Amino acid sequence: MILSISGPPGSGKTTLAEILSERLGLELLLTGQIFRGMAEDKGMKLSEFGTYAVGHPEVDIELDRLVVERVRESVAQQKGLIVEGRLAGFMLFRAKIPSFRIYVTADPEVRAERIRKREGGSAAEIMKEMTERERCERERYLKVYSFDITDMSIYDLIIDSTNLDIDGVVEQSMKAIRRWRR
Repeated sequence: MILSISGPPGSGKTTLAEILSERLGLELLLTGQIFRGMAEDKGMKLSEFGTYAVGHPEVDIELDRLVVERVRESVAQQKGLIVEGRLAGFMLFRAKIPSFRIYVTADPEVRAERIRKREGGSAAEIMKEMTERERCERERYLKVYSFDITDMSIYDLIIDSTNLDIDGVVEQSMKAIRRWRR
């Protein structure tokens, strides 16, 4: 079983992926960790590296190549995998890898507050950085893939976590996964 969990920063996608990985006994691949590692290799902050990536499509192409290669290895070995990341669902869709694609979202203010609690800082600064990151990512994805990240048509399940705790998000996901597996 291959699952993808996508969504914007602060939506709860990583927490959901970690819990589902544990409950379902599936390995977890966090694409954000790969991207952060690429930023560190360049000596850049995440927001700076995102801006850099707009003018350097090879960044996204390499990230995607690494992720898709890892998923194909899991499929070939008949191992399950959860792929978590902003574009995880789209990458698997584009690579024609059968998977159950989940998208988690939440209102921007709620997402900014979650990020503030997790990482510290001021809510206003986080909102500013989050808005810039999302604008930059949308521009990159349109340029590199001709894909608009606001297009939800490729997802099997869309969860708005604005008014849900993580247990509610997990419960909705597990119900949909069980139906899909039948």
